[in-house]
Amino acid sequence: MLRIILFGLLFVQLRCAPAPFDCKREDVDFMGADIGYRTAISIQECIDYCKDTEGCVSFTYRDSTKSCWMKNKRGGQRGPTVQGGLVSMNMDCTDTKSDQSCLQENTDFWGADLASGRAINLDQCETFCRDTRDCVSITYRSSDSQCWLKYNRFGAAGPSNKNGLTSLNMECKVAPQNETCKRIDVDFWGADIGHVIAESLDKCEELCRETEGCVSLTYRASSNSCWRKNKRGGQRGPTVQGGLVSMNMDCTDTKSDQSCLQENTDFWGADLASGRAINLDQCETFCRDTRDCVSITYRSSDSQCWLKYNRFGAAGPSHKIGLTSLNMECKVAPQNDTCKRIDVDFWGADIGHVTAESLDKCEELCRETEGCVSLTYRASSNSCWRKNKRGGQRGPTVQGGLVSMNMDCTDTKSDQSCLQENTDFWGADLASGRAINLDQCETFCRDTRDCVSITYRSSDSQCWLKYNRFGAAGPSHRNGLTSLNMECKVAPQNDTCKRIDVDFWGADIGHVTAESLDKCEELCRGTEGCVSLTYRASSNSCWRKNKRGGQRGPTVQGGLVSMNMDCTDTKSDQSCLQENTDFWGADLASGRAINLDQCETFCRDTRDCVSITYRSSDSQCWLKYNRFGAAGPSHTNGLTSLNMECFDVKA
Repeated sequence: MLRIILFGLLFVQLRCAPAPFDCKREDVDFMGADIGYRTAISIQECIDYCKDTEGCVSFTYRDSTKSCWMKNKRGGQRGPTVQGGLVSMNMDCTDTKSDQSCLQENTDFWGADLASGRAINLDQCETFCRDTRDCVSITYRSSDSQCWLKYNRFGAAGPSNKNGLTSLNMECKVAPQNETCKRIDVDFWGADIGHVIAESLDKCEELCRETEGCVSLTYRASSNSCWRKNKRGGQRGPTVQGGLVSMNMDCTDTKSDQSCLQENTDFWGADLASGRAINLDQCETFCRDTRDCVSITYRSSDSQCWLKYNRFGAAGPSHKIGLTSLNMECKVAPQNDTCKRIDVDFWGADIGHVTAESLDKCEELCRETEGCVSLTYRASSNSCWRKNKRGGQRGPTVQGGLVSMNMDCTDTKSDQSCLQENTDFWGADLASGRAINLDQCETFCRDTRDCVSITYRSSDSQCWLKYNRFGAAGPSHRNGLTSLNMECKVAPQNDTCKRIDVDFWGADIGHVTAESLDKCEELCRGTEGCVSLTYRASSNSCWRKNKRGGQRGPTVQGGLVSMNMDCTDTKSDQSCLQENTDFWGADLASGRAINLDQCETFCRDTRDCVSITYRSSDSQCWLKYNRFGAAGPSHTNGLTSLNMECFDVKA
């Protein structure tokens, strides 16, 4: 019982706890945002009503009528206004006065207004801001006691000079000092988002940091002029201009690595801006200060500085006396000696010629040039040709004094287990020329875009590079020629697909000599359009075909083996076998078959075959393209018919 009494007393004390009366605003109205009205005999009772009402965060009270308006927004709907006879307060308030060290006389924070109205003085205007949700700055005009409450520091567009106005941010922020970012006697011309008077460079910097989109500034101390800008380095990049100081808000003052400085070299084109710079170091600094600048060219004779948006300029470096060029970031070309082709020319497909003091420099230039995938270099003249095609336009050729290389290369020698002696891969030529030996011919193929096979003639060192495995029409016998596919493919072994003593006659797309059935199968798989084959081991003859089962379907023929590349050897369901039945007509082909099972196999091996009729008396087999033949089954003694796929017939 004692605990209950004590708890009740504590509740009454808390319930009746006095409000923080220093939050009360005498003769002030928090107009609007009302969520309830009550009659209250005192302001304390109005406070209690607000505490007990969900969502109530402020109120206004009129003692003369005992009226209590409860509100769901700090400061009411439009912020506090002067109104005699009313008392207003926020339930959660701070009455700590703002730091007025950043008070700006004769300055307007124009725009971004939350509310406006009368305030007795600047202090009350500042109090109104503290009492209003989202208010972060004010502007006050003492001549008519006008107070503007604002939701943005410095207003909508930053401070501007306006006599008779005083402005203040609720929170003063000190601009960070970064002396290394300051560019003395330099103008960041253009890209202005606002001009304002600032008593110092630090103040100008603070204003820029507080203005949305401001990334750089220029300041003139003689007139306290501050230009805020939305582009690093201004519109056109930095220029020399006495009496001005410029800076980027986010800057690096780390000097670029000048180990890749190129004397007597022009990075022509790709200019962002140009103008005077006192020396090369200042030109380099200007580039670091300018958005998108990645390289420079400088002419000391007249202090001309070009800022560029592309490494090496538009078309790569070129020799030019009196010019010095530099990339902001030096990149060392990776060394890959295995990719170098000594005494080899990648002729044609040039995208630019430049002087380079070494092959490594030529390689670096290629890697930095858009679209460059290979190069040729002549050390005697320091000539560097960059190219947009692997192996050049026509593939590699032997040429003393030149070194060529692809940027992306493999030097893994091809598997020569599928080398074919006395064989020509005729046609499908990409290029032809001399190669010292078969190995170099094979290397040339690896270095050439789209090359997948070669033919080589050792008698005159002739090398043909080809875009098709086995050439245009597959391999053919030719003494003195050696041919090779870059990738050897071992034919999958599927003995169930082999049809012994069977000919797939016709539909030939090529005949070639092959030392085994497996090789014949590989040749078929490597020949476009080949879907079946017939092979005679006695003569190593391989016929590749473009139709399953050949032109007329399989026939019995001793000494031959035939197969489809894609086959199924699942025997058909013979539960629907029909004895003494003819599926007359709709014939694809006819011929001998040893038995019914072979006739059924022949059907599975023949394109479009869906049913068979077989006569055992003379081993005659008919393959058909229609279930039940042309006109449906009919009774004929001695014939057996079968559909490859059985369907249940409804009773």
